[in-house]
Amino acid sequence: MDGGMLTDEVQLGYALEAFGLAHQMGVGWTTVTLLYLRAAGITSISDLATGCKDQTVNLDLELFGCPPENRLSPAIIQKLKSFLPGPVGHRCFRLAQHISRQVEKGNVQTEYVHRPENGKIGDEQWTLKYGDQWVVNVDCAGFVRNALKHVTKNPFVMALSDRDFMRAKDFYDFFSTIPFTTMDANPIPEKSKLMKWRIVPDLRYVIPGDIICYRPRGNAAGGAAF
Repeated sequence: MDGGMLTDEVQLGYALEAFGLAHQMGVGWTTVTLLYLRAAGITSISDLATGCKDQTVNLDLELFGCPPENRLSPAIIQKLKSFLPGPVGHRCFRLAQHISRQVEKGNVQTEYVHRPENGKIGDEQWTLKYGDQWVVNVDCAGFVRNALKHVTKNPFVMALSDRDFMRAKDFYDFFSTIPFTTMDANPIPEKSKLMKWRIVPDLRYVIPGDIICYRPRGNAAGGAAF
């Protein structure tokens, strides 16, 4: 535990627990799988996602003595690839964690700044430069949007909104249109322009690295967070 941050291994445990629940893997599957993954040096969500993508996870498990019956079947590996965050999502989450740690240490200037409805930038600031004090003056949706911009180096317009910036309700409306879910084992078609987004169909299946976005009924403001 680093301050208020969960360790990589704890996050991996939560991810496996959510996966086991989502796919009804049975009692004890999460604990046993986590023990074997840890013995093989796979101690983070990123390690597991990479091992599934590169088809090396079972090689590592075999190398460190995991019996065949406890290795991951091709079907489970494919489901994990859909369930776990991709490299962009993982990097965004790591950035969010790092900013949180720096805020706890007093190394980041922060202020809640809500961008006006007219789309003007207002007082929002996001500056992450090596050697300079970081400035993160944003609201919740602004934090998510700027993290995505920072990681992808993309203006993140993508026709997701009628503005040149994403508000919480724009994230909500966009995510509501996505036809793919984390429960779908098949890969997203390459021709898709939805940046490989997947919907998490049940709040119990949310894991570190996912984006939670909500919009109350009526005209109340929504929110977004990693």
